[in-house]
Amino acid sequence: MTSLTILDYTLLDTQQKNIQAELQVKDKQIEELRKADSHKVKQIEEMMRKQEQFELLIQSLIDSGQLKPLQN
Repeated sequence: MTSLTILDYTLLDTQQKNIQAELQVKDKQIEELRKADSHKVKQIEEMMRKQEQFELLIQSLIDSGQLKPLQN
């Protein structure tokens, strides 16, 4: 035999546990990013809703004559 490979089960088990631990860390990071993204989406939706309300208020002030529209 020119080469012989010896399988070290202890080393394989250790490597498997390390990989599983790293995957758990990555899974937690992914979940945290998803939560942050969801929070940002909610913030954007709230800002858009407030902007629409603001635009309606401005338009009602213009319609009532209390505010003059900008001239471009």
